[in-house]
Amino acid sequence: MKNNSLSIILLCPDRVGVIPEITQATYRAGCSIETTQMKRLGNLFAANILVTGNWSTIAKLEAELNKLRKKEGYHIIASRTENTAVNREALPFTVQVLGKDESSMVYQIANFFAEQGLSINELTGYTYTAKHTQTPMFSLHLSVNIPTDQHIADVREQFILFCDEYNWDGIIEPEHS
Repeated sequence: MKNNSLSIILLCPDRVGVIPEITQATYRAGCSIETTQMKRLGNLFAANILVTGNWSTIAKLEAELNKLRKKEGYHIIASRTENTAVNREALPFTVQVLGKDESSMVYQIANFFAEQGLSINELTGYTYTAKHTQTPMFSLHLSVNIPTDQHIADVREQFILFCDEYNWDGIIEPEHS
């Protein structure tokens, strides 16, 4: 029996009980959650969920999601997807960047990796205030794939020079399981 996947993006008003409500729809349909990321964003709640199941359970989940869409303030995008093959010709690396909060930071970092031809698997970031100076700061964490035929030391050197140009502290290291 072949497993199918459904990628779900949800945005709704934040309130107690929203996570059980969303996950109950998955449970009722008979699907399994493969990966998820859920977070409060201001007074809203956002979720990215990848679920798997057979064609019948995925169809049931789509019907359950239609019921949720009718609730006030619920915005749901669901799309069938396929699991992509793991690229065994690439190595996973973790990237961390810290710097003064600038509106272009996420764009500049993402653009750097695109120009290097590197795939970004995941990107998360947040702002905070430096304890002693009260300077607004931004912390960015990425997971990238570096092809095995690309010289890692060159990528690392270019990245450090790039970060120095913006006065950001950046590091690339092998991803740990």
